[in-house]
Amino acid sequence: MMDKLVKIPYDDMMDLFYPSQPEEPGDGFFAGLFDDVPVNGFDADMYAALVNSVNGKAILDVQFQLIRIESLVSSDSPEKNIGGGMFATGFAPTTTGQVDWTIVELTIECKHSDGQDDLFDDGRPTFYPTSIWQRETFAQLLSNSNLVFERQQRTHHFTAVVFGTYARFIRWDRSGAVFCERFNYKTEPHKLGRILWRLSRMSPQARGHDGTATRVLPGSAEYEIMTARQSQVLPIGDHARRLFKDSLKEDWPWWRLEVVDEGRAHQFLVGCPNFTAPGTVGRGTRGYVALDVTDPDPVKHVFVYLKDCWRVIHECSEREGNILGYLNERGVKGIPTRHCDGDIASQVTMAQDVFFLMFGMSDECRFEFHQHYRLVVKEVGVPLREFTNAKQLVIVFKDCIQAHEDAYLNAGVLHRDISAGNLLMYPIEPRTKGSRPRFRGLLTDWELSKPISTVTLPTRQPDRRGTWQFMSVSALNDPSKQIEVPDELESFFNALLWFAVRYFPNNCANVGDFMANYFDSGEKDPWKPDEYACGRTKENAITSGVITLPRRVGLQFLLPPSSRERAPAQPTTASSSSTKAKLIPPKVP
Repeated sequence: MMDKLVKIPYDDMMDLFYPSQPEEPGDGFFAGLFDDVPVNGFDADMYAALVNSVNGKAILDVQFQLIRIESLVSSDSPEKNIGGGMFATGFAPTTTGQVDWTIVELTIECKHSDGQDDLFDDGRPTFYPTSIWQRETFAQLLSNSNLVFERQQRTHHFTAVVFGTYARFIRWDRSGAVFCERFNYKTEPHKLGRILWRLSRMSPQARGHDGTATRVLPGSAEYEIMTARQSQVLPIGDHARRLFKDSLKEDWPWWRLEVVDEGRAHQFLVGCPNFTAPGTVGRGTRGYVALDVTDPDPVKHVFVYLKDCWRVIHECSEREGNILGYLNERGVKGIPTRHCDGDIASQVTMAQDVFFLMFGMSDECRFEFHQHYRLVVKEVGVPLREFTNAKQLVIVFKDCIQAHEDAYLNAGVLHRDISAGNLLMYPIEPRTKGSRPRFRGLLTDWELSKPISTVTLPTRQPDRRGTWQFMSVSALNDPSKQIEVPDELESFFNALLWFAVRYFPNNCANVGDFMANYFDSGEKDPWKPDEYACGRTKENAITSGVITLPRRVGLQFLLPPSSRERAPAQPTTASSSSTKAKLIPPKVP
């Protein structure tokens, strides 16, 4: 995130993101508005005075009001719990209640000091703050923004930061954060007041709401459809119904999402996503078990899987739906079946355009151009963490590796993002009635795949592609490297090791430390301080062919009591019946 910040003048911020509104008052209307806001005192006092000043003079449109609230973010740090926000009138939380992230329109952060509480360092090229205190506050704001993106259907989100006698506004989107130069709201109260005045009168889309998403509220016809279907047991594929039922959480918003495919609008009902990519900046992928209600006939309402993300646009990018459609046509097995997909019209990130506006076209730009996109597939997979025994786990891996080979040999496509989350189990009919359900592997998430013919082309995207924890040593040590089959096979091994160490008995005394060292860690590049390379534990394992634990002990897996039973989820210590686990690096074909 530290390289995804761009500063612009206040006037440019207003012109780009806070368009003028009819019957807008002059600067005199805001004179003295914030005279009662104390500085160099307590943060809580600033919130109270700011809220009273804005609400007292009716700065906001009647449909909104500012509220002083308690934050859910830092419940373990009471001194950081005070916060503020703009909410719809009548739906705002009480002044002693916690913030409802599903309805907040604007998040507000107040700090009492002019100097040390400024979240941005104007003297640094990246603007990223230098002090620990500033970085903690910035991380809190970033966390707030992430919660808004998680709980709402958003294209962007605004934050107001008031520190001492100064203020800034931030606009977050999936490409980065644009913030304005700081201004003195005491001597120029119209600058802070006018932004709030305009924001409360802007359209929902201008405030950052996705116009293709509609809240499903209790009592509505769609709400009744969702609650009814969660209880209707299916003879085949009932796992999808159970996953859908699990997603209908009372403390999470339900939505109707639209996907326009070749001019036809498809409608889907969803609850809480069963997968959410962390962070504000990036693809922001969310996965839902959805109910397709496009057809008015309830008999034709079926469960599908909907992927909502912000795909990266560049000269070689392709929609995942197009890739899946091609693979389906080529008869590739063990992959999802495309149902429909489509870009969301006019929903693209703007941070990258602001960077180019300020600095021109530059190779140093680390911002990416993201397009909001939805893909729906027919299969609803089961997370691989639900496997019941080692045989089932290995069968799923075998199926996914065969799907990878099939796509490579018969369709000329390389997946390029093998990870534990992209390997799913898909239930199939049991051989005999009443027998246990059978599962096959499903290799998903083909968004980063490429035709084999393009793997030798130089990469033009600024960020390393793939999932860090499962990438090969070569790919981690060279961000510009094009992914090849040996890298993918190494990623399959890393994913298998990830499940094995977590779920099967072994002699690792501290599984958490091993997982962090092998999968999460990285070494700083001595020549590029902002870049990281492969961690030592993974690199040593690949180069030596042996996975070692502290004190040079080799990793060992212990035989479970019965081959038909699943190994315990918690790691165990070594016993007399064990086998040494060695790593065989993938060979280049």
